[in-house]
Amino acid sequence: MRSSLFLIVFLSSLRVGIAQVSIASGSAFTATGKIATNTDIINRSSKADFSNAAITLTATASSTLSTNKLIEKVHGLIVDGGGRYTIKGLWSITDSLILTNGKIFVPATAGDELGYEGTQDIATGSDASFINGRFFMHGIGPRTFPIGNVDGYFPVRLDNVSEANVFLGFEAIKGDPNLDFSQLIGINDLLRDRFWKMTVRGSSFTGSPISISANQLSSFLLSGQAGSATILESDASKNVTDLGGVTASDFVVTTAKASPTGETYALAKKEGVALKIGELLTPNGDGKNNVLKISNIELFPVNTVTLIDRYGVPVHKWTGFKNYSTTDSKQDFDFTTLAIGNYICVVQYTDPRTGPAKVTQMITVLK
Repeated sequence: MRSSLFLIVFLSSLRVGIAQVSIASGSAFTATGKIATNTDIINRSSKADFSNAAITLTATASSTLSTNKLIEKVHGLIVDGGGRYTIKGLWSITDSLILTNGKIFVPATAGDELGYEGTQDIATGSDASFINGRFFMHGIGPRTFPIGNVDGYFPVRLDNVSEANVFLGFEAIKGDPNLDFSQLIGINDLLRDRFWKMTVRGSSFTGSPISISANQLSSFLLSGQAGSATILESDASKNVTDLGGVTASDFVVTTAKASPTGETYALAKKEGVALKIGELLTPNGDGKNNVLKISNIELFPVNTVTLIDRYGVPVHKWTGFKNYSTTDSKQDFDFTTLAIGNYICVVQYTDPRTGPAKVTQMITVLK
């Protein structure tokens, strides 16, 4: 028999390890501090209050978060158990969402919804832990939607939201976006196994650059006619726009803003794939041009990159070079040790279609 919890809690830290948190209709329940459960949270009472509670979900199997309240607010939510939690009712996270291990499923049914209102962007999410279904966020600055579908983790990031009161929702959908790109110059193919849907609520949205996950994208870009990634946007009238695309780390980033009327976003392929080596290094710690950058190198994992000084002496050599993130810039080479001057970067790589290839570029180091 499942147990039920009928009590008023006024504690700075509460650890609940019972089989189920079940609040009966009319029961008072006020949680302050930490709650952890390895199965369901079922709230049938309008008097229950989780708004000051940080909830940790540790289920290893399928469980449910269910509420009958108009909006169930929780201070924080941590998913760490490997199970799948299904959302029933409208849940809103006001401070922090941490996705470590396990998935949240939001059904496509009216009244079932998950939102985030925290001021900080969501920094977690991975193949092991994401939200499957539509997820809403509001707030300014970068807004990352840690979403995916049955095929994997495919997050979206709006890089500069300027409206504090707009609610933006995204869902990663498995299937063909069915966009007509025949009138767009240079587009030669469309990724047909997933796309993203945006929903706008509240105040007007003026648009933002958008970044879409490049997870599992390499095989598409290298199949058929070669191409580089770009992002297409479609509105309610099925008008399709090429927003451009630059691959940066794990995302394809648009060169134009996603528009306020955009609804569907899909990854497509533009003619040609070219490696482009960054021509300038300024390793001064300002976050710009601090490390070597080679556009599209992730499409050619079999590669060797050699940095040579003006005397022809190799300074450093990478095998299987990957573009650096902001956290690993000194993992295998400290670019601040480079003297001011000109260097030569040689990239030797294997194109699965045409075989061995090489690109050479002069790089200038300034400080």
